[in-house]
Amino acid sequence: LEGLEVPIVLTVTSGEADSGAKTWTVDSRLDLRLPRRGPAALASAPPEMRIGLHDQTLQAFLDGVPPKEARRLKTTGAIPETAVWQLGDDLYVRTRAEIRDEFEATLSSADGMHLWKLPVTPYISFSVMGRTEALSVALE
Repeated sequence: LEGLEVPIVLTVTSGEADSGAKTWTVDSRLDLRLPRRGPAALASAPPEMRIGLHDQTLQAFLDGVPPKEARRLKTTGAIPETAVWQLGDDLYVRTRAEIRDEFEATLSSADGMHLWKLPVTPYISFSVMGRTEALSVALE
């Protein structure tokens, strides 16, 4: 959990207002999903053909300096640090969140920013802190 930006808070209560005089033994299962991989986890990568190696267009979007022909689109949703551009028949999505939708190509930077190229669509699904969140894209 080292380097996790937010704390993990667990609150355990007995359900009794005053349980000082009583002892409870509880056997319960608690499933947690943390937004990080474990130290022994193997990194999963998209197939090599989808990684945008040496692609100047993908790199420009990832750097936050898209080509002049690209149009930035308005979005609605709770996906922090996300920008969406349309260039031709493709969307270019720059974000730190993990995308859940099918994509055509991807590129990532060392600081954790990702860029995905995908077909034009009005909705994109992301994984944010272990939850699926939707982003609505106002297509022009």
